[in-house]
Amino acid sequence: RTTLEWREKIFFYNALLINALFILFYSYECNGTFMCGDHETLQFFRIKPGWDEVVTLLACLQCLLAITRQWWYMVERGVPRLNHIIKDVSTRPPPEGWFASLLYLPPSMADRHLHASRNKGKPEHTGLRKLVPSRRTFVAAAYMITDPTLWVITSMTVVNILALLIPAQGAKLLLIFHMLEVFNHSIVLQNVMRSVTYRSNTLLQTAGLAIVCIYFFGVVAFILFPELFQFAEADIMGGRKLDPNNNSARCTSIWKCTLVVLDMGLRKEDIGEAMDDISWSAEGGDSYRILYRMLYTLLFFIIV
Repeated sequence: RTTLEWREKIFFYNALLINALFILFYSYECNGTFMCGDHETLQFFRIKPGWDEVVTLLACLQCLLAITRQWWYMVERGVPRLNHIIKDVSTRPPPEGWFASLLYLPPSMADRHLHASRNKGKPEHTGLRKLVPSRRTFVAAAYMITDPTLWVITSMTVVNILALLIPAQGAKLLLIFHMLEVFNHSIVLQNVMRSVTYRSNTLLQTAGLAIVCIYFFGVVAFILFPELFQFAEADIMGGRKLDPNNNSARCTSIWKCTLVVLDMGLRKEDIGEAMDDISWSAEGGDSYRILYRMLYTLLFFIIV
């Protein structure tokens, strides 16, 4: 583990408690009360009176735990990891390439204690040269940014600080990101993440291909069926929206058409639900448009 077990548990359970208070006491206010009817305007949300101080106190404790965890991670794992990597690289032959050579240190510089003993007694730099970091410091910083755990811990610390400093009413809701700490406490979830990210490059390329295909369908919709994506506000009956599209947007540009195809095509899995019907009795040039529409929706269903 990155730090002492009890410190990790307190950090996680405190995050659970904060988010439990979010669920119970954050609500929209309507006409001066927190009881909002079905047709009342949702004015703004805030935490119920008396609980803001509790959440602030727990957020301050969480920030203290986050900063402490950051410090102990660097002491227990961060610095030893850097020293191990630098020493391991120095035992290999000098690499080729200018970037790899920048991160290579000879054994005399890789050993921190040996390097310090050799520099002992030498005159220190003065002036602006004193501010220039040594080569070993530069290499250590370069390897430090490759530590994914350090990025996660640092991001949680920054989020916690922002939640306390930002004066907005919902700033403390940034602490929901601390719930991602659940992956650090579950071996099963860690294995799931490893199985998903094992071929992350393939998944990213597949997602990129899907976005390109959606863009193609958006351009075709912009050219052939712009008026079929003219949506009015959804009709509401019994608390449910009858119209499947809730964008209320017209397909007046390729950007808007692509967004509609992305939203309706992936969310509803049927772009045909977002398009108006074409009558079979259409005359003239519109007589073939129903066939184009059928081919368009069928290809979208098959490809995307």
